[in-house]
Parts: sequence; C-alpha cells; structure tokens
Amino acid sequence: MASNSTIDFSKMPNPLAPEAWLSPEEADKHRTYIYVLVSGLCVVLWDMLSCFPEDFTITFRRRWSLYTVPFLISRFFTLGFLLAGTISSTREVENCQTANLVDCAFNLVTLTSINVLLYFKACEVYKNQRCVVAGLGVACVGMLTGPILDFFALLGRHIEPTLYCQLVVQKPSLVVTPILQGVFGLAICFAIVHKLALPSPGDSSHHSIKWRSAFCDIRETATSIRERYFKDEQLYLIIAALAKIPTIVAFCVFRGSNTATQITFTILDLSVVSIMIAKVYRKPLLGTPAPPKNVAPVTTIDNLDFLKGSTGSTSMSTQEAKILQDIQRDVGEDIKTKPEMV
Repeated sequence: MASNSTIDFSKMPNPLAPEAWLSPEEADKHRTYIYVLVSGLCVVLWDMLSCFPEDFTITFRRRWSLYTVPFLISRFFTLGFLLAGTISSTREVENCQTANLVDCAFNLVTLTSINVLLYFKACEVYKNQRCVVAGLGVACVGMLTGPILDFFALLGRHIEPTLYCQLVVQKPSLVVTPILQGVFGLAICFAIVHKLALPSPGDSSHHSIKWRSAFCDIRETATSIRERYFKDEQLYLIIAALAKIPTIVAFCVFRGSNTATQITFTILDLSVVSIMIAKVYRKPLLGTPAPPKNVAPVTTIDNLDFLKGSTGSTSMSTQEAKILQDIQRDVGEDIKTKPEMV
C-alpha cells in the first residue's frame, strides 16, 4: 500500500501551502488568507512610501527621543512580518519550522514595539495616576503572551514538516491569546482616547456633553463628540481599536477548521494598528528638530549683556564696551524725558 511507503518530504510542495495538507474547502480559505496577507503588505508598503519623506526626516534630521527607536522598529518589522509571511505562504519552503519561527519572531518584535508605543502614550496622558499606568502596563504585557507562547512552542521542536504545520494551527493558544490581545488592545486604546477627550482645567473650548439629558440638542451633542473624540490622535487610536473587534469576533465564532479565517483577521488587525500608531507618533517626532552641528549659538536680545546692566563680556574690547555703555545711557535718558512713549 502507498500508505506504508516512506514519504519524501524534500519533494513535497510547500508545507504551508494548501495542497500540502488542507482539504479543498480549507485550501480556499487559505488562499483568501494569502490574498489578505499580500493586500496588507501592499497597504503597509504604500503607507511607508507615501510617508517616506517624514520618516526620513525623523530618522536622520531630528533629534532622537525615547519614541524614535520603537517607532522605527514597528515600521520595519511590520513590513518584515508581512513579507516573511507572504514568501513562506506562496513559495516552496524546505524547512517549515524555520519559516514559522521567523514569522513568529517578526510578529513578536512588531507587537512589542507597538505595545511600547501604546504604553508610552498611556504614561503621557495618565502621568499623575500611577494605578492606571500600572494597569495599562499589565495589559500591554498581556498582549504579548500569545506571540511569546507561539515563539517558544516553535523553538526546539523537531517534527516532520507536514505534521508540524498541522500541530501549529491546532494549538489552543492560537484561539485564546488573540482574544485576550484584542480585549487588552481595546481597553488601552479607549482608555487613552477617553483621557485625551477630557477637557483640561479651565478649558472652555469644549462643549459639555449631556449624555443623560433626554431633551438635549442633538446637533450640539454631535459637535461636542466630534470635537472631543475625532481629532488626530483620538481618531487614529479609535481606528486601531475598531480594527481589533473583527479579530475578537473571528476567534470567538470560528472554531477548529477555520484557522485560516482567524489568522486572516489577525493580519488585518496588525497592519491597521501599525499604520495608526505610526500616525499618532509621526507629528510629535517631526516637531523635534536637531540643532545643526558646528554652528555658533544665535545671539538674541535676551542674552545681550548690556541690556542686563553689565559692561560687556571679557571678549569685548574697551572701545566696544564704551559704545554699549553710551547706548544704554542714551536709551535711559530717552525713557526719562519721554515717558509717554513707554
């Protein structure tokens, strides 16, 4: 019987491809996953190319801050994750374990950098509330449990390629941890949005939102909501949070044989969140110009010594110091004789 013969895995098609081990129905779902993966790769590439001047300026023409490194890591590792997934899912791969391990490593680094940026934003808006910052920090760490478990589950396993791929897609953590990641991500994003939407003390620019009034002006309420929640950072974070809802629904509704469908929503989630977090941080990073090198400091009115009552610096000659004293005396006499001009 053919079933008793030894299978030559070296001549087998890509173990990650549908024809290797999936049924025809699952093969169609897997092809849909590949289409979504390639679409996500194209969207991220388009975003990186369209924002290349800004990212180039942030990298080479601005002073690096605490946010610059995770910002750049999230950009490039998101591209690497989608590119590695596309290659391993569409080309023949001799070692299925290595392909999955590389993909999980890119996923882990990408999510880590995104969570670091989210946590920095949470610390910025909740700087005086340590308990909230600690809780959001725990949520950020909780979002990494899935990729960490996947990475170490793949590490050091020696199974035949086809059996290995079947084991990977049937792991329980592939169902539970994405749900937790989505819930934690929703909580973090909406917590930041809510804090940013609150008016600062003494700020009368925001209209009060009368949530409990049954006869409040709908137009005024809509204007208040738009002014508070749909501005730059808040809007980007809301989009990032909404991108996690389909992932949560997919992993709660689809079970067992719908693994490709679940992973498809994960790819969409990661692509959208990465782009939105980059938009949140791009403007602050662009607003920090680096000082030019080997350029003397600019002399302004504030650092002129003669306006502060001194007779000049030690580098001034005696004649220059005398001229500055005469100017100071003349200005003082003009002020005394013409007080109406002051």
